[in-house]
Amino acid sequence: MKRPLEACLITLTALLAFAAPSLAVTKTVVLGSTYAAAPPGGSAGSIAASSVDHFVGSGEWRKTSVSPKFEMYVDPVATFGSSFTIGQIASVSYHTRNGGNPSGVDFAMYFYTAPMLGGDASWYGRRIQGEPYLSNNYAPSTSAWNTWSTSAGANQIVLYDSRHTNFSFGWYGSPTLADLQAGPFTWATWPGAPAGSDATPFDYRPLTVGLISFQTGSGWSSFNGAIDGITINLNNGDQYNLDLENTPDNAVSAVAPATCITAAHPCVTVPVNVARTDLSGVRAFSVTVQVSSQLALCSGSTVDISEGTYLSNVGSTHYEVVDNGGGSYTIDGTILGATAGATAASGNLFNLSLKKSGADGVGTVTVTSVLLRDPDNVAVLASAGTSASVTVDYTNPVAVSGLVATQQKTGNDTDGTTKIGLAFTAPGDAASVEVYRAPFGHYPEYDDAGGAVPATPSYPPSAPWTLTGVTASGQSDEPASRDFWYYVAFAKDACGNVSAVSNKTAGTLDYHLGDVVDPSNVLSVGDNHVDGSDISRLGAHYGITLVLNDPYNYLDVGPTTNGSVNARPTTDNKVNFEDLVLFAINYSLVSAPQFASHQSAADEDALALDLPAMPAVGGTFAVSLRMKGAGDVQAASAHLTYDAAVVEPIGVEAGSLLLSQDRGSVVLSPEAGVVDFAMLGVGSGITGEGEAARMIFRVKAAGAPAIAVGTVSARDVQNRVVTLGQAAGVPGAQAPARTEMSASYPNPFGHTTAVQLSLAREANVKVTIYDLIGRRVRTLLSGVQPAGVRVLAWDGRNDSGLRLSAGVYVMRLETDGVTQSRRLQFVP
Repeated sequence: MKRPLEACLITLTALLAFAAPSLAVTKTVVLGSTYAAAPPGGSAGSIAASSVDHFVGSGEWRKTSVSPKFEMYVDPVATFGSSFTIGQIASVSYHTRNGGNPSGVDFAMYFYTAPMLGGDASWYGRRIQGEPYLSNNYAPSTSAWNTWSTSAGANQIVLYDSRHTNFSFGWYGSPTLADLQAGPFTWATWPGAPAGSDATPFDYRPLTVGLISFQTGSGWSSFNGAIDGITINLNNGDQYNLDLENTPDNAVSAVAPATCITAAHPCVTVPVNVARTDLSGVRAFSVTVQVSSQLALCSGSTVDISEGTYLSNVGSTHYEVVDNGGGSYTIDGTILGATAGATAASGNLFNLSLKKSGADGVGTVTVTSVLLRDPDNVAVLASAGTSASVTVDYTNPVAVSGLVATQQKTGNDTDGTTKIGLAFTAPGDAASVEVYRAPFGHYPEYDDAGGAVPATPSYPPSAPWTLTGVTASGQSDEPASRDFWYYVAFAKDACGNVSAVSNKTAGTLDYHLGDVVDPSNVLSVGDNHVDGSDISRLGAHYGITLVLNDPYNYLDVGPTTNGSVNARPTTDNKVNFEDLVLFAINYSLVSAPQFASHQSAADEDALALDLPAMPAVGGTFAVSLRMKGAGDVQAASAHLTYDAAVVEPIGVEAGSLLLSQDRGSVVLSPEAGVVDFAMLGVGSGITGEGEAARMIFRVKAAGAPAIAVGTVSARDVQNRVVTLGQAAGVPGAQAPARTEMSASYPNPFGHTTAVQLSLAREANVKVTIYDLIGRRVRTLLSGVQPAGVRVLAWDGRNDSGLRLSAGVYVMRLETDGVTQSRRLQFVP
C-alpha cells in the first residue's frame, strides 16, 4: 500500500502509545484489479464497481467517467476474519492523487455501523463519514499522492454522521475522531451544525464497523482523480490495511546474503535496496534497520554499514550512520547540490557486513522505517519491504556412510565400458552429495606400470580424484576409460558446510574381464560381451609372454587379486590358463544392451501341455509346454509323469516364448521327465503366450504314453513362490499339415533371429546358413527330427563361435524333398 510519511508516523505513534508488541497483528488485503463487487443494497443504477472502468493499474483506482460514481464496499469480518468498534480506532489515514482539478477533490471514506436497508437507515445506511477538508487554502498536488488523516492540519479527514446531522451528503464541520470518542456526542450543539441535526446525545464508541467504503467522484460532477487505500490503526496495536493496488510502493528491503554465515564465510554482506514504482527523483533517504541478536557487525563498528550506489551514481553524496543501540541503526544519505534526484527503477542504498553473535540459528535484518525525499525535500511515498533472513551455521553435516560401488553386469551399451552403480546413506541434514572417483591407474598392466590405490582425499579432492555426475544413491557412473575405480563421497548442507570424507570403496572394474574384441569395430577393445570372438582372440595368442607396453597386454587379465572376475588383475605377463579361466567364467554371462521383448504380458501365469499323435515304435515326438506369462515368473520347473514302459524322455529344448524375451534364457533337465527353464539376469519375468519349452520322447512300445503334468513350481525375480495355473493335457494333437520354415523374426536383426520349423512327419532335417557367395558359415540343425513344431535361433555367429560381419545371409532348409530359403539381414 502507498502509505505516506505522515501516515507512517501516525501508525508508529499509535503502536508506541498503545500496542502490546507481542500481541499486535497487521492484517492486509490487496484488492487489485480483481475486486468488483457492488454493495448489498441501494439503487441498481447508482452504483458501479467495474474494474475495467475504474482500475487503471500502477496502484490506482480512478473515476474515469462522469456517471455512475464508483464505490467499493469491504466487510471486515469477511475480509479480515474480525472487526472492530469506533472506540477502538486510534487513527485513520488514506491518500489520493488529483488528476488536474484541485477544486474538484471528491473522495470519501465511510464506516457503516448499521444495515444498508431497513430500520432508520437511508440507502447509505448509518455511517460515520470522512472526507478531505480543504482548509487554509490547501490545494492538493496533482503530481503526488496526497495524505489525509484524522490528525489535525491542512489535509485532515473531517468526520461526521450524515444520519444524525440530517444532511444527506455531508457536513464540513470539524469534529475529530477524538471528539467522537470522548463520550456521547450531540451534533445539534456542535458549532456550525446544520438545522435539523440530531439533538440526542449519541455514543459512537461501542458501534461495530460493519462495512468500510471507498468512493471516488460523484454521479453529478466530473472528476479526474485516483485513490489508493486506507490504514486503520487500533488502540491495541492491530492494523487493518485495505490496499486497492496490485503493485507495490517504493519499497526499501533487506536482501538475504549470497551465503550463510559459516566457518568458511564468517562475514557476509546484507544489501538494503530500493525498488521504485514511480518516476519521481529521490535526493535523500533515512532508513532504520533492526539487526536481530543472532547477528553483529563484523568489526563491531558502524564502518561495517557502507554506502551503496543508488544516490552516488547521480552525484556527490553525504552519508551518516547512527547506532541507536540494541541492534538498531539509522542510515541517512543525501545528494549534495543541485540535482534531479535518482530515478533508477532499483538500486542499492547501503550494505551491512554481519557475523554471528552466539549460537547457530537464523537471524534477521528488518527495515523498520523509511523516509525518502525528492530534490525539493518533499516526501516521496515509500514503505518498508521484506526482511532478510541470515542463517548462521558453523556445524558440518555428518559424513556419508555405507558407500558401495557395484559393476553393472547387464543392460550396458556396446562401447566397451560398463556402468558402476553407487549406493550410500546420506545424512539427514545433507542438501546435496558429491561423489568422486579415482583410478588405480595404468590399465591394463596396473601395478606393473606403476598404478596404486589412490589416497583418501580431503575436501575439495585434487587429482587423480574427479567429480562424477552421481548425486543420489541408486544412480550410476560410467567412466570414459577402462580401469579399476575407487569412490568417495562428501555431504553438503544448505549453507555449503562440507562433511568429512565417506568410506572409500574397495575398487570396481568398469569393464568385463575377457571382453577384448568388438567385431563391428576393429579399432575398439571390447563390446561389453564375452563371446566366441573374444575366445578366438585369446586362442590366437595363447602361450605368449608379454613385455611392458606390449600391444596384447589387454589379454593378460589373470590372475586377479582374489581370483574372481570382479577383482583387479595382477598381471603376470603371460597369456595362459589363468586368463583362460576368467574368459570362460564370463563367457555369455555378461552382455551388451538388452533387446526389447516381442511379447505383451498375458493376463495370468499358467502352464499347459500340447500332446501330438504318437509315431510308430522307435520314432520320436515332442511334447510342448505352453505358457501364458504375466511377467511374474523368473523360473519354473515342471515334472511330467508318463508310462515308462511306453515312452522315454531323451532331451529338452527351448521354445519360441523364451527366445522372444528381453534377455537370455536356459532350459535344462536334471533328471528324466523334469524340465527346468529360467530367464537369465535382471529384468521382468516371462511375458506373453507360446511354447516355453519342449521335452523330446522316444516310443519304446505300443500303448498310451499317459503323459501329464505332475508337479509345477515357479519363482519370481526375488525367488518367491509364484502360483502357476495348470491345464489338462491335450492328447492326440495333430502334427503340422505340411513341412515348412516360417519367415524369420526379427529381420533385420542385431542380436538373435528365429524361425519356426514345422515338420509334418519325422524326417532327416538339415538347416544351414550361407553367405551371399554360397559359403556355408553355420549349421543350425542336422539329423533326424520328430514331427511337430520347433524354433531355431541364429545369433550371427559361425560354427567357430565368431560373430560374422554385417550383411545379407541365407537360411536353407533341406528335408524329404522339401527345400526352402529365407534371406536374413544381420546388422550388429
